[in-house]
Amino acid sequence: MYAGPNDRSKILLGYGNALFNLGWNYERRRGAARNFAEAVRCYRKSSKLGNLDATVRLPIAQSEITDEMRLSDPPVSVMPVNLWYQEPPDEQEWKDAERLQAFKKRYFL
Repeated sequence: MYAGPNDRSKILLGYGNALFNLGWNYERRRGAARNFAEAVRCYRKSSKLGNLDATVRLPIAQSEITDEMRLSDPPVSVMPVNLWYQEPPDEQEWKDAERLQAFKKRYFL
């Protein structure tokens, strides 16, 4: 059930995290051919949605692409200037982060 603008930002954050995980799987796929172009696409979208892990992985995945593909997919600025400084999280954001970590530990580790 959608509860307003705060829910929307959580939905976008979750979507960005899902794109990061998809890009990670494309980049690190075991037992099948890797697809760095798809990994870069997923990392780029996730980075635009605010996922800092994707921001870090984007130039690494781009460096793995062949020279021919690299020319058709120029590097992008991965860290917007306004993200260098972020306001410290409030108490609710800390609680949300702790719940997210507990969820990840329970279901993904």
